[in-house]
Amino acid sequence: MKKPDECKGCPLLKKSTGFCGDYYPDAPIMAMVLKMPGKDEVINGEPMTGRAGKFWEKEYLHPLGLRRQDVLIANTIRCFPHGGEFPTGKVRKGALAYCRRWDVLDKFRPDLWIVTFNPAAILRSPQQGKFLTRALEFARDRAREGYRPVILAGEEAKEVYAPWLEGAMKKWERHYWGEI
Repeated sequence: MKKPDECKGCPLLKKSTGFCGDYYPDAPIMAMVLKMPGKDEVINGEPMTGRAGKFWEKEYLHPLGLRRQDVLIANTIRCFPHGGEFPTGKVRKGALAYCRRWDVLDKFRPDLWIVTFNPAAILRSPQQGKFLTRALEFARDRAREGYRPVILAGEEAKEVYAPWLEGAMKKWERHYWGEI
């Protein structure tokens, strides 16, 4: 997908490929924020449409009675950096500032944060699937209780949103990290 005009000035503008937006911004159950899109995602313009995303949907969402449309899916970085590495230093800081322009978590208004690993890690380490299942079950069950859960998938998503967590909360239950 072509980058929006608003990306002009971003330090990744010429150091990356494509653009991946948020999908299902009116998702009723939960939100999930990922590190960055892969090559397939920037071609499609939609997060979690590559190999890991299809696996995640089939093996984790569907068995829990969830559909893709139940989950707002977003990325901290909206393009695929050349070399496939998450940016660092000033490039990272500048890119994240530009990508925050499309952040829809303000609209989703989460009130429960769950931090887990990047779902693509399941392809390399299937035993982590049990943890992802527990995190998704926990988020689904809390949503049924009236909470607005968001899963921050991976260290990068946690680091990006950590300063924002408490300031964005209407009600704060607790921050879950590996204890589900």
